[in-house]
Amino acid sequence: MRRDGRRGRLPPPVARRQTEATANTGGWMMWKYAVQIEIEKGEYMLVRNKNPFTNNDDVLYFRDREKAEQEARRWNTGAVIKEQENDDG
Repeated sequence: MRRDGRRGRLPPPVARRQTEATANTGGWMMWKYAVQIEIEKGEYMLVRNKNPFTNNDDVLYFRDREKAEQEARRWNTGAVIKEQENDDG
């Protein structure tokens, strides 16, 4: 019996649940985080690995949201966005 008195097993934590998109492949959905900034009114760009950077440089990705939020605080218009990670990383 569960702590709350109901019968049955507790569901797994949300972070460990398989989604419908990955259930067929047996994999787990992984997320990566990037920081988006507004460089001109209505014109957005993802922060890159180099400083100064261009659109041709690699995007700076983070494995956890906290580190991405730290980077976003460095920018006046920084916002954290979440992307699904590909199987190849």
